[in-house]
Amino acid sequence: MLGSLAATFGTLAGFAVAFLLPARRRSRTQRVFLGFASAFAPGLSRVFEMPSGDHLVVTCGHSEETPSGLAFRGYSDRCPHLGCRVHYDDGADQYICPCHAGVFSADGEGISGPPAQAGQRLQAYRLEVDGNSLYAVVNTG
Repeated sequence: MLGSLAATFGTLAGFAVAFLLPARRRSRTQRVFLGFASAFAPGLSRVFEMPSGDHLVVTCGHSEETPSGLAFRGYSDRCPHLGCRVHYDDGADQYICPCHAGVFSADGEGISGPPAQAGQRLQAYRLEVDGNSLYAVVNTG
């Protein structure tokens, strides 16, 4: 009987401690459907609105490493310098910020203007291709 009582109260004490202590922060992610990969062509870029309200610039390029021959990259359209919206220039394969002539390389690194001087880069998004579907992987909390 004493063993049974000890097990019961021990279990209740464990639940009480688990309830009172803060839960561990787990990184939670969500896949956001952006469209079909086959709808993109090399050099094409599109802007998508994420569930958070942020905008994502998805750019398509050539790749010999993927079965489709396409490679996708995704960056926030907000310049880290002043928050202006950047756009993709296909001819130069760069992202251009109209504020203070900021320029970012195809890899999102600041290469000209205030972003380069401050060592800033565009926020990258992880993109996944599943079959013909293109997804952005975003943190939800």
